[in-house]
Amino acid sequence: MSVREAINSKPKLSLGIVAGITIVAVAFAIWSMGSGDSVSEAKTAFYSNDDGKTFFSDEPGKIGFVKDGKPAVIAHVFEDPAGGQFVGYLERLTPAAEKAALASQSTGAPSAAAAAAMGREIKRPGDTRWVSPSTEEGMRVMSVRLPDGKEYATRVEPR
Repeated sequence: MSVREAINSKPKLSLGIVAGITIVAVAFAIWSMGSGDSVSEAKTAFYSNDDGKTFFSDEPGKIGFVKDGKPAVIAHVFEDPAGGQFVGYLERLTPAAEKAALASQSTGAPSAAAAAAMGREIKRPGDTRWVSPSTEEGMRVMSVRLPDGKEYATRVEPR
C-alpha cells in the first residue's frame, strides 16, 4: 500500500499526524524565540567629537548633539588582537536627513529611522570627505583592517 492510499484510507489518522507535526513545529518556534540567544538592543552607543581620536559611550539613537562644545557623531569601534580599541570609521546624517529625523523625533512619527537610513555618511578618522556607505568608496571605509593592513579588525559592540 502506498503512502497516498494509506492517507486516503485513514483520513482521521492522517489529520491527527499533520496536527501533531504542526503543534511540535509551533512549540519549537516559540521555544527558540525565547531561548535567550536573540540579540538584545544595545543600551549604549559609541560617539566621537574629535574626529575619532577618542570615543565615548552615551545613549543610542542620539541625533545632532554637542558634547564639550563640539558636535558628536557615531563612532564605529574596533579592536586589535592585543585588545586595543580604536575608531575604524565615523558616521553622521546628511544635513537634510538630520533635519527630517529631528522633526519626526519631536512629533513622535516613526519615520526617524527611515530618514536616518536614507541620509547616512561615513568617513575614516582623519579623512576630510564624507561618503555614502552604499558606494564602492563607502564599502572600503567600512572594511576596517588592522594597522598592518593584513587582517580585518574585530568590531566592538556597545553594551
